[in-house]
Amino acid sequence: ADVTYTYLDSAVLASAPDMALNASHHHGPPLPAMVPMTDSTPTLYPLLLTVACTIVMSFGRARSASLLMVLGGPAIVHSIWLGVPGEFWAHVLFGVVCVTAGAVAGRTGQLVSVPAWQGGAASLIFVGLIIGEYATVGFGNLKYVAHVLIYVSCLLLTLSATAEDMCERCCGLLAWRLVRTRVRLARVLIDPSCLASIGIIFMAHRHDPSDIAIMFHRVQSALLLSLALVVGSTAAASTQPAAAAAGPGLHTLHVFCWVLNGFWLLGMAVLLYLWRGRRGIHHTLYAGSDAGEAATLYFALTLLVSATAAAALTGAGRKELQAASQPELGCRAIGRDDTMAPLTGGAEGGES
Repeated sequence: ADVTYTYLDSAVLASAPDMALNASHHHGPPLPAMVPMTDSTPTLYPLLLTVACTIVMSFGRARSASLLMVLGGPAIVHSIWLGVPGEFWAHVLFGVVCVTAGAVAGRTGQLVSVPAWQGGAASLIFVGLIIGEYATVGFGNLKYVAHVLIYVSCLLLTLSATAEDMCERCCGLLAWRLVRTRVRLARVLIDPSCLASIGIIFMAHRHDPSDIAIMFHRVQSALLLSLALVVGSTAAASTQPAAAAAGPGLHTLHVFCWVLNGFWLLGMAVLLYLWRGRRGIHHTLYAGSDAGEAATLYFALTLLVSATAAAALTGAGRKELQAASQPELGCRAIGRDDTMAPLTGGAEGGES
């Protein structure tokens, strides 16, 4: 489990065999042969932590999810200190967010909304990433500008998901019902636009020039554009009267698109970035395979797994969907108790 692979220059091996263990510092062009070498980078630790984060965030109650947010950060930092690449965790974190969004959508039948404190913490992280990108590398290269645009899109998406809770805290009950309508109308445009902008950037952005990574990110681009379309349709349906709200079919597609994006990101992390040097399970098992064929097979497997998971989430969320139609306003912290009232119906429907 603690074995990774690195490409060694044949000239180095021929002239200085005793330097083979230090060849990871050699920057010559890679050759097809792979040489296993012992590395201190752990494998089981990040995989178990990834599974725990996905399960707790998606199925745990709000208190468990909040506790994981507090403890997960130090655990991730510790794993990076042990040698797990930061690029692995970048894909895992966004993958967990997408799977969690699918679980929340499965329970509520609505757009994903988060409380102010969770959205505020996430917003601060994205602001820090934007400032850090400018401070470290600047905007002189378009690939760094692309990173900033991705962070800005994530920031806007986070603020949009937090807007309902923030408005409820600032408005009275009557004013809140009026403001909520405007907030959800704004989300019809903001949410799909933010998701689509990230998908469009991934069409040409190349932060990893390897063939398999390019294929993975092209698929991710298409998945994000599909998610933007479904989120926009769900947002539009949420502004209609209860009788015209999103039906079970659209609700299931909404959950599925979130889960599919999440599992694809998690798969990318494990297959491509689990070990140092942008190496993962794919490079251990199928390094010599055609990148296009490998990506299509991985995507086919991800489709089946995501469809099964989404079907389970929508089935498990049936009781929560019924509870969400009751006259209860506001949103709770992400977790099993994170139901939120629909735009119309419930108390409004009863009063009319």
